[in-house]
Amino acid sequence: MPELDRTSEEPPAAPSSEARPDRRRSTDLPSVSPDPEPREARSRFDPDAGIVFYNDRHEDYLVAKDDEPAQLDYLATLVAKGYVLYNNPNVSNDDLAEEMVRMLVRVRRHLPKRR
Repeated sequence: MPELDRTSEEPPAAPSSEARPDRRRSTDLPSVSPDPEPREARSRFDPDAGIVFYNDRHEDYLVAKDDEPAQLDYLATLVAKGYVLYNNPNVSNDDLAEEMVRMLVRVRRHLPKRR
């Protein structure tokens, strides 16, 4: 399975919205692993282990799994989702969506360049 470059990076200051990473919670990107007990969701984040467990039976994963760049992009999206939800538990949907986009831009910088 492809791997994300998990080098810690301090994100630049967040926009003026309410959604911002809580520095007391987590700054390192989590790793990814198949969920040993998958449910209907695409993924779940275990903050204590620092792992995003992905559902390798989910329809979206099955579409991406045979194309390494697509699989890596999908897993990066799940990492961003887990990180954003964990670090912003009490924000509005609009602010959460803005933070999700901000985080996706940063996570995707760690993906290998396509040739």
